[in-house]
Formats: sequence, structure tokens, C-alpha cells
Amino acid sequence: MKPLHEKCQKDSRILRWDHKTSLSKHSPENYGKKITDENPYLELDIEKFDLYSELYPVEELLEVMNDDIRFLKNVEIENLQNCTGKKLPYLPRITKDILRMKLEERKIRKPRVNADRTKSLNELKEEIIAFAKQRNVVCGFTLLDRRYIADGKDERFPYKTILMLGMEMDKEQVLEIPNPGWKTRENHSYYIYEKLGKVTHEIADFIRQSGYACMTRVSIDGALKYPPHAVNAGMGNYGTHGLVLTKQFGSRIRFSAINIDADIPIDSPKDINIEEFCKRCRLCQKVCPEESIPKEAAEWRGAIKRKANSKKCINSFKERSMCSYCLKVCPISTFGYEVCMDTIPKYYHYNTMENVVDKNMLSYYYANYSKKDTESD
Repeated sequence: MKPLHEKCQKDSRILRWDHKTSLSKHSPENYGKKITDENPYLELDIEKFDLYSELYPVEELLEVMNDDIRFLKNVEIENLQNCTGKKLPYLPRITKDILRMKLEERKIRKPRVNADRTKSLNELKEEIIAFAKQRNVVCGFTLLDRRYIADGKDERFPYKTILMLGMEMDKEQVLEIPNPGWKTRENHSYYIYEKLGKVTHEIADFIRQSGYACMTRVSIDGALKYPPHAVNAGMGNYGTHGLVLTKQFGSRIRFSAINIDADIPIDSPKDINIEEFCKRCRLCQKVCPEESIPKEAAEWRGAIKRKANSKKCINSFKERSMCSYCLKVCPISTFGYEVCMDTIPKYYHYNTMENVVDKNMLSYYYANYSKKDTESD
């Protein structure tokens, strides 16, 4: 019989199906499981969530939607040319970044890692954040939760630390939806895919120069689910449309990731009152042309969430050549986080009341604000 500590260690891993041997095997240790399970801003049936992760693991988006992607690729390229007046301005750069990622993960291309590690991990974290900020990228660090890795793709993620990177989608471009590029001559999605892919590799090279190995995952990559890791890294909360809403850009953000061989101090999930605002708004759900966004949350794979119907989303892209209405109408994306939070009664700003620890102060707060806010709500 194996020692108890080995059994407990195995229990945190995911049982995968090995297609080469037709046998099941355990994934590497799932360090990020604890963060997701204990995230106070998620509602999970952990036992059921674990079971679904083993029996029906998440699928790689580009493989699941192969036929649809081929169709959409042609439709979007045609739409892109019609709207922007440019002949495929983004695809060569995007393809180059994806190719580099693939070559590195298969060890055909081996980036040089500096032998000297002169920085502490705290210093390294601060320098990575500063380096990314210079390139208009926001960061968050967390541990990899392998339940959000596509089936059979664990080997692409050899390390436990995940650096999440987010880049703003230009507001003027988003406001052009559903006719992107008619004025700016740029496409809100492809424009960021091109820029963020390049910057992701630049940040990875910076990390290697600091003496630590890492693997990149660019935006157009279905092997890893970015939103759960962005939420775990404290970058934002889920909105009604299922996208991550951030303080900086709302849902006008695209993510990429870097898997790092370093125990860099991680960030914690944060509550930024997104649900308090979203439940009063629901504009994305109301204007969705395919009604793919549910009004209420429901159980999905052991999680209570609003799961958008991706097949209906695909229909919208096919019929309209471009969709993203949910991005355009989101008030936080359009007017900004602070403006939207000011519309919520003050007594709902519970996450700003950390310093209100004295009961007399709390009574004063409610006596002076709650009645006034209730009347105006």
C-alpha cells in the first residue's frame, strides 16, 4: 500500500486518457486546483466539477470547431478586407507568432535561457510587471489549474506558474461593431491578436534573460482556458456574457499566457463588484442577436454560471460576418468602471468597506447612506 501522502498527492491530479497506450494515466500535480476550489467569487460543486473534468475534459476549441473555423476564417477575411480596405494585414504576423509557439512547445526551436539568476522572485515579478506595462499589457500571476487544459494537452504546460497577460482592445474599433473597420480601418479582434502575440514572445524572452525557462500561449490558442486563470489571478470577474470584466478595460481585453518555471509570488482573486452591476444591466443578454446569453445562471459541468451557447454564437458570426455585440454594449467597456460603479447604491459596495471595522462606524455609514440610496435605487 502506498503512503498516505502519496495518495493525497495523486488525488489532486486529473485522470487522463492516454490515446497511445489506451490506458488512463494521471496528469502532473494540479497546483491550481486549490485556488479555484477556494475562490470565494465562484460557485462550484467541487466533486461534480472534478468528475466532469475527468470524464468529459474540456476540448481544444480549434479542433472542436474545425469546420466552422474554416468557414469563419474565409468569412472574416472577406469581411476584414471589405471593412478595412486592407488585404489581410494581420494574418501573416498572427501566423508567425503561432508558429513560433508551436516550434517551442515541440522543442524544435529552443530559446536560450540565461544561466545566471541574479534577481529574487519578488524582484523578478516587479520587473515583469514593469516590462509588460511599458508595452500596454496588464498582468496577473496564478497557479495552473489543469482542469482548464484541453484533453491530452498537459505536456504543453510543464510548469505550475501561469502569468496571465491582457491587452486593451481599442474602444473606437469596438464601437464600430457590427461594421468593424469602416472608420478606423482596423479590426478590433485581429488588431489585438497581432499586437499581443508579438508582445507575449517579447515578455517570454525577457523572463528567459532573467534565468527562467517558460512557454508561451498566444491569444488564438484553445489548449488553455484563459478566463478562469485571469479570474484566479485577480484581474477581473465574470460578467453576464461569460467574459472577464476588468477595472481597466471592462470586457475590451484579450488574454494570452506564459507558463513559467519559477515560484513567483501569485496574486489572489478579487471581488470588484461586477455581479452587483451586471445583475442590474444585462444589456449584452438583451441585445444578443442569437439569444445565446442566458438570463440566469445554471449549473454547467459542476459550476453555477451563465454559459453562453457557443453554437448560437457561431451562427451569429456566419450570418453577420462579424458579431461581438456583447463587447460593444457593455457599459463598463464603454463608460468605464468608476462611472458604472457610481450607479450602484453605496451600501452594495461591500468590497470597499474593509476599513469599516468599528460597529459604530458601520451604523453611521448605514444611517447616512442606506436610506438615501434606497430611495434613489
